[in-house]
Amino acid sequence: MQELIAIVLFLVIGGCVALPIYLNYRIRSKELDTLMKLAEGGGDVQSMVNSLMRRHDTTRSDKRKGLLLLAVAIPLIAIGIIEAEVYIALMFGGIPLLVGLAYLLMAKSGKSMPQEAQT
Repeated sequence: MQELIAIVLFLVIGGCVALPIYLNYRIRSKELDTLMKLAEGGGDVQSMVNSLMRRHDTTRSDKRKGLLLLAVAIPLIAIGIIEAEVYIALMFGGIPLLVGLAYLLMAKSGKSMPQEAQT
């Protein structure tokens, strides 16, 4: 039974990582298709490229990322405390907890990530 719990845990965590990556890939590929169609039609590609390059995270998205990371971290820490493995719980749940708190602090201060730091 313990092995099944561990397998499900890793599948859920893997899904939480893989799903946003896949969705981001789909969005980027649709944007590329739009640019290709615009270029083939002889439209103004430069303005579309500039609008895509100027996109940046807002404090609202920082708050959303922070809350999502806290929603992942708190159950990880709670499961570890219930299983009496506090060190392991803090090791696996502490990283998303601290990153989530950092995002919430950035959202609270009203500053988003610098343009150079975005990928």
